[in-house]
Amino acid sequence: MEIKKERLLERFLRYVSFDSMSDGSAVGKRRPTTKCQEDLLLHLSSELKEMGLETSIGDDWVLVVRLDGNEEYGGIAFMAHVDVAEDVMGNGVKAVVHEMYDGSDIALGNVVIGRNELEGHDGDAIVTSDGTTLLGADDKAGVAVLVESAEILSKRDKSSHPTIYYIFTPDEETGSGTSLFPSNILSSVSVLYTFDGGEKGVVELECFNAAKVTVEISGVATHLGSARGKMKSALLSASKIVSVLPGSESPEATDGYYGYYAPLSLSGSVDDAKLEIYLRDFDKENLCYRVNAVESVAKAIAMLDGTNASVSIEYSYSNMKSVNEKDENVVKSLESAAKGIGIDLVYSPIRGGTDGAAIAEKYGVPSPNVFTGGHNYHSLSEWASLSEMCSSLAFLLALVSFWSGKR
Repeated sequence: MEIKKERLLERFLRYVSFDSMSDGSAVGKRRPTTKCQEDLLLHLSSELKEMGLETSIGDDWVLVVRLDGNEEYGGIAFMAHVDVAEDVMGNGVKAVVHEMYDGSDIALGNVVIGRNELEGHDGDAIVTSDGTTLLGADDKAGVAVLVESAEILSKRDKSSHPTIYYIFTPDEETGSGTSLFPSNILSSVSVLYTFDGGEKGVVELECFNAAKVTVEISGVATHLGSARGKMKSALLSASKIVSVLPGSESPEATDGYYGYYAPLSLSGSVDDAKLEIYLRDFDKENLCYRVNAVESVAKAIAMLDGTNASVSIEYSYSNMKSVNEKDENVVKSLESAAKGIGIDLVYSPIRGGTDGAAIAEKYGVPSPNVFTGGHNYHSLSEWASLSEMCSSLAFLLALVSFWSGKR
């Protein structure tokens, strides 16, 4: 089966030209958090309808596309998200295609992607931004792979494959992508693959357990000139809490299976201060230990300072490993697909979460995360490999073959 790489590239370039940066501050106030995501979802719906597929967008702004198949093979689903992160500017993307990459550094103004990062990609087509924005391969490479596969599969006899659902979510980057998920379709599928990964061959079956601890501190303000013995600074207490968190267990000091404490925001004054700390660990018991440690430290420091600390805890998502491994056919499908297209499969933990992690936790549906060919996500030096995007597409089609009774 021939993959039309030029068509896949054109599709990807078209999608990254759409503004779709999400806005974390609008979670709970607007769905999607930005209107530009609606524009892309409506465009995708139109494209897929032209292929003769059944599409629907509900009040949740999740685009669901159904490709009818052989009922004997059951159903499977593929999912990608349309929003891009707000870590750096994600709108106004001007993509640059570096045809036949020659093995040198790629300079994008003040941003340089080193040749060591691009090793092994000589002769490949490398896509970057112009260096002033991120590229949006996270996750428009996944979106392009899913839509391109839909075009290919829609031309096949439906008796040759299972019923397939394509799902496109907004606001994955804000953590609210599945907050209004149309869960009724999940009763019809054996597995939901998220195409939201990185380099070729990497598949992720497990992720962090995640929590956010919010510490709100109240103090006592007074005139600075007569503050001795009277003033109790909430801001000082909050900064002390941050200072005692172990630097060796921070995001910048850990990798692999090591968890961390990550103070992300601190604001306030002498009177009132607010501190938000993200906690991550692959082991749930260890995550609970981190939560209890932060709570104990916050209350102890407040007591010593004469301030008052109120601690609230929000559990964001859980490690999806146990759900992903409950059906042996899920792992078999991944290994069969890799063997079928001749690539090495690399299992790697996600040091973060995906919409799939939320699906696995809420609904018990296996949701492995699959590579799409993007690199350096959430940064100005983000780039995508066309050859790896083609491998991702081939991998998806091989997954379909596995669930088509060819295992």
